[in-house]
Amino acid sequence: MVRNRGQRVSQSTVARIPSEILLSGIRYYVCPSPKGAIRSTGQSLAILRPCTIISSIDGDIGGVDIENTIARFLKVDDVYSLDFVSYIIIQTLGRVASKKRSQIRCCERFGPNIKQQLEYSKVDSQENLLPPGPYFVYGNGIYEAWRLYPDFLDAFQFTFMPAPSGSTGKNEESLKSAATGDHIRFSPLDIGTLDGMWKCVAVPSRLYAKPSDQSPLAGLRVSVKDNFKISGIKTTMTSRSFTELYTVESETARYVVRLIKLGAIIVGKSKMCSFAAGEDPTDQWIDFHCPFNPRGDSYQNPGSSSSGAAASLAGYNWLDYSIGTDTAGSIRAPAAANGLYGLRPSLGVAPMGGIYPLSRISSQCFKSRAFDTVGLLARSLGSLNLLASCTMDLSDSDQLPRRILYPTEFFPTDNKHQQAMLDAYVSVLEKYLGVSKTKFSFVERWSESPPVEAKGRSLSEFLGQSTYQQYYYDAYHSYERFRKDYRQAYGKEAYVGPVVRYRWDKGASISLEQREKAEAELDIYRKWFNERVMKRESDSIPDAILVMPEGKAVPQYRDDPNAPPSILNILGENTIAMVLQLPHLVMPIGQLPYDSRISGRIEHRPICASLLGAKGSDIMLIKLAHAAFQSACWPTEVETGRYTFPLGSNIRNVWSVR
Repeated sequence: MVRNRGQRVSQSTVARIPSEILLSGIRYYVCPSPKGAIRSTGQSLAILRPCTIISSIDGDIGGVDIENTIARFLKVDDVYSLDFVSYIIIQTLGRVASKKRSQIRCCERFGPNIKQQLEYSKVDSQENLLPPGPYFVYGNGIYEAWRLYPDFLDAFQFTFMPAPSGSTGKNEESLKSAATGDHIRFSPLDIGTLDGMWKCVAVPSRLYAKPSDQSPLAGLRVSVKDNFKISGIKTTMTSRSFTELYTVESETARYVVRLIKLGAIIVGKSKMCSFAAGEDPTDQWIDFHCPFNPRGDSYQNPGSSSSGAAASLAGYNWLDYSIGTDTAGSIRAPAAANGLYGLRPSLGVAPMGGIYPLSRISSQCFKSRAFDTVGLLARSLGSLNLLASCTMDLSDSDQLPRRILYPTEFFPTDNKHQQAMLDAYVSVLEKYLGVSKTKFSFVERWSESPPVEAKGRSLSEFLGQSTYQQYYYDAYHSYERFRKDYRQAYGKEAYVGPVVRYRWDKGASISLEQREKAEAELDIYRKWFNERVMKRESDSIPDAILVMPEGKAVPQYRDDPNAPPSILNILGENTIAMVLQLPHLVMPIGQLPYDSRISGRIEHRPICASLLGAKGSDIMLIKLAHAAFQSACWPTEVETGRYTFPLGSNIRNVWSVR
């Protein structure tokens, strides 16, 4: 019978359990902590054996029911396979029914040679029912089956598992901690591919989790960026010096704890640019190698800081979400480069505790929270809405904006095919909202109606140095302690790459007084924008939205040399939302062909557009984009791999290079 999940399993059994097994060419990780125990009534279980657990409250289940259940498992779960059919355990709270011939032969429809052993086990209470799905039985223990996937895009810095709770199984206290995420600790997963080329990522069966109002993210697999603290795992910041100096983390970032409480499965830490500084491959990635973008010829730039997060989600269909951070485009640029839906949320709607900063100073002398936010990546607008709604402090509304602002600083773009796609996208919004776009210029609007504090100065004159002075001051001073600790420990300066060195050199030359003046000027700019450009109808709804392009239309090969670092532009593609603290939503709208010098064939790169709204209108932006795209029969979900969307002959998916 299946015993309570917290019941003791012998120490000898735990010590001997294999960590992995190969079934029909698929590798599985055997979780070391047993989920339950069984007294076998069949053959000896001295070897590791795959099994299927099915629940039947009253024990009344027939062969057809079992077959249909297994067929559903095969359809919805990438971990489950026919290898788990050979041994079936039916959990029941009622009396144990007698075995019938139809049940013993129940799996013949899946193959003429499939044989299975079937047995019933009575469980004491509903709470002690194991989730249905694939397991391994070894000795008297029942262990979860996690599938091992290769990280062939080199997108992960670490992969890991929840740390084993001990040889006696999880007691009630440890189960509670794991459920809430408050004290859960992780252990590195030290398993590579059989040829030794790549690290492996372990994912649990989707059948173990059942979403609910309390756990809306139950069973969803999530990667987090390497600047999030994860208890038991190192943070490298993609810096050999940082890795050399600091040990494993003793806490987990508050946003990750929130994900775990909502049921998400955290499977690893994705690669990032060093100190989240926005480096481009390959000559700016010095200490660690840059991930590979799965789109097109796979040798395109994967974007900036959250590049590992985007590459993994665009390349691996077994991953559901990637979480990163965004300051000056660290989520939005990778979303565009990898053809994903990305959200830089309104500043302050997600907890930032336990995340290493780029531009965020903990000081009472600064009024603002600078520029750092959590950033979200998803493969569909619907799933992005779910993630933002349940993990961020945001309100919702069905009220829609009445104006579409079309900034002439960004339109038209240099590429006519990209512009044609963007125009089609704007037309979809116009038709859905029943309004025409309004051409708009930041510079002209400022000139027509400047704030009193500007004293007649133009926008560039007033804010010429404000953004970079606050940004670089914070970037430099956020790591004063690191530089000091490293110098004391090793008697030398910590090495950083050219982009970080440029930013730190700039930050070192900026005084505190200059930083405070810059922040005051940016506050004036935000107030002007909120009053003269994009007024808010309520806490979550603006009277207007701002449409923007996002990303490049031409190939950006990872082996091309990069230009030297440069100062941030106040009206840059990704600095507007950063400075104004607005939500910025990136959406793939098409793909543009190019003649690849890498593959020697026609490839396609994603083309993206974006929406900005007033602070707090994040959910409205996502819902608006989803509804508008559906009204035009545009896709709201992307694929993984070489193509963002299936190839087609329309303006958003041009067939040949022009």
